[in-house]
Amino acid sequence: MNRQQVCPAVNPTVPRIGLTVIELLVVIGLLSLLLALLVPAVQRSRAAARRVTCFNQLKQIALASHQYHDQFGHFPIAGRHMEKLMPFMEQAVDLSSVETAFTPPPFLCPADPLIRARRLDCSYFSSSGSGQVKFTSTGFGYDGMICPLTSRVLISLSDVTDGTSNTAMYSERLSIGDRNGVTDDTEALRNKKLHMWYMSRDYNLRTEFKTFQADCLQHSSIRAVPTLCPIFDGLITIIGYNHAVPPNHPGCYSIAPPRHLMVDDFNGAIPATSMHDGGVHTAFVDGHVAFVSELIDYNVWMNLGSRNGGEPDVGSW
Repeated sequence: MNRQQVCPAVNPTVPRIGLTVIELLVVIGLLSLLLALLVPAVQRSRAAARRVTCFNQLKQIALASHQYHDQFGHFPIAGRHMEKLMPFMEQAVDLSSVETAFTPPPFLCPADPLIRARRLDCSYFSSSGSGQVKFTSTGFGYDGMICPLTSRVLISLSDVTDGTSNTAMYSERLSIGDRNGVTDDTEALRNKKLHMWYMSRDYNLRTEFKTFQADCLQHSSIRAVPTLCPIFDGLITIIGYNHAVPPNHPGCYSIAPPRHLMVDDFNGAIPATSMHDGGVHTAFVDGHVAFVSELIDYNVWMNLGSRNGGEPDVGSW
């Protein structure tokens, strides 16, 4: 066996197959750069698509409410509120059995990561008003577009004396999904708006609303972490949300623990919340939908929740 057979010489005319290490690293670097540019763009486009979907769904709900008003002479009252709108949205779903019912797609915002149709969740709630509750001989006296069944108040367009373009009717609210009953404050503080929080003492909302509101607004300072409290979706869905604090702010119960969470104890700050960057979509009584910044002045936001508070024109909020 000669030397040429053992170690054949490299023929320079034969093309080389494969990549060198340097070439491979260059290719990987270029691919990584392309992915770094492409992934954020895709995520932004998907977020924009979800945002448009939520906007359009809320618009459908607002228009369906007006069709309901045209037929019955008033807007739907609390108690399976959204179910009353289904015939006006070409939805035929039997919700008589919780075991077999699913929430129709128009009521589920795809931007909510915890929303589940199987739970009969809903992404859009009615406005119960500014958050200031007045008690009357017939029950609760809310100043929003939805009143609990105990109030027996039927609200029509003629009752909206603050202006239909300046009165909120529906907005977004995140589902708590499977996080109900979480007791770990550290976990809850990662995203405070997914939870409701107890206050450090009881408040009488008829006489101490401003004090309660100011204390709840300071929740964001984390100077005193309230005791975590779960949301009971059923009552929230019936009562709706309110404008006591700005959008995406943590909600606050007006009571201190331990208390049994009956309907009376749900008076407090139940804010509009969403996963959209910077705010929430809100539908107004005149049917238009707007994106409201979470940085909106809380007095302006509170006035937008009232249908008959006699507040001055909120202007170009």
